[in-house]
Amino acid sequence: MANDIKDKSDKDKEGFGWEDIKLTGEQKARIKKARFFFQPFRLVYTLIIFSLLGAGPKNFIENKSGLFFSIFFFLVWLVDLVFQPVELGGKREDRGSFFVLRGAFFTSYSIAIIDHFWLQPRLWFLDLPGRLWSYILVGAIFVMLGQIMRLTAIRKLGRFFTYGVRVQDDHRLITSGLYSIVRHPAYTGLLFSGIGFVIMFKSVPGLFSVIVLGLLALHNRMSIEERALSREFKEEYKEYRKRTKKIIPFIY
Repeated sequence: MANDIKDKSDKDKEGFGWEDIKLTGEQKARIKKARFFFQPFRLVYTLIIFSLLGAGPKNFIENKSGLFFSIFFFLVWLVDLVFQPVELGGKREDRGSFFVLRGAFFTSYSIAIIDHFWLQPRLWFLDLPGRLWSYILVGAIFVMLGQIMRLTAIRKLGRFFTYGVRVQDDHRLITSGLYSIVRHPAYTGLLFSGIGFVIMFKSVPGLFSVIVLGLLALHNRMSIEERALSREFKEEYKEYRKRTKKIIPFIY
């Protein structure tokens, strides 16, 4: 009995005890259907929280920035829902970096919304020059470019893409396409999208927040991934790191 408890504890430490589970195609399809059923509630809940920060759902949607933020936020959510894989199998390397990442970007969006609805009307120096439509257009372009980069990177990784940091039993190191330019192009796309969302609100505090908090959260996430990949691929990954940057070519 004591040995059984010890074995279970050791397995939990390694990765929730899901590493040896093999799902059939039918089981994966059922999990996907369950996600399509429950995830819309999370989307609505999140948008309601954002709208309450912007003086209520009615005011949020009637505002041009709030409206276009909601539309593009829905489209990004839909893309993530369609492409999110079933993550059982392999070894999970962390237990929270994804939530830290999401929290950093959602905090930045909240700051941008509060700035747009509450601070800019009262503090003239926070209201940037130029028409709001031009900021919404630039923001939309950033979001679309970011999503194109993310989707391209996700499709290149195929079944090796997961929201949790996982190393599969037959994992391969992908170094072609966007991965020949930077090691984490999906995160480059995520940063672009985050910047686009706050630009829609003409928000300087939001832009500062998404760059600082976003980069800190991304650094944490990428460090976990790179430790796992270095351990798995050793010299091959070491050489790959020498010739590429993390998310910004020639810089970082």
